[in-house]
Amino acid sequence: MVHADVLAAGVALVVPPLAPDAARMLGITAFCAALIGIRLIGVSFSAELALTGFRSPATWLVVVGLLIGAAAGKSGLARLVKRLTLDRMSEQAVGDAVAAYRYPLVTLAVGSVALAVLIPSSLM
Repeated sequence: MVHADVLAAGVALVVPPLAPDAARMLGITAFCAALIGIRLIGVSFSAELALTGFRSPATWLVVVGLLIGAAAGKSGLARLVKRLTLDRMSEQAVGDAVAAYRYPLVTLAVGSVALAVLIPSSLM
């Protein structure tokens, strides 16, 4: 007898209702759910043990950092910061490699300290 998860994985791979990449991910997810359903994954350890990494605040710090970075890139904020930083750079710094590296680095460090008050965990 075929499980519904295996059938869904097959349908998602054969007749993609989404973009090909999204359909492939849906198929992989459904296949893994089927393996969990028939107890082929998780036999040697429990689901609680497998998911203990999500309890750590460091994991969520990285995840939220990636989300904020993606949002900044998608919204154009990253380009705006880059343009404002590089437009204010002096002509002398443009010709000197060390100064051209140091100026954006210092500017971003000062901006990070200024924005640190918006992040509650950085105040502790």
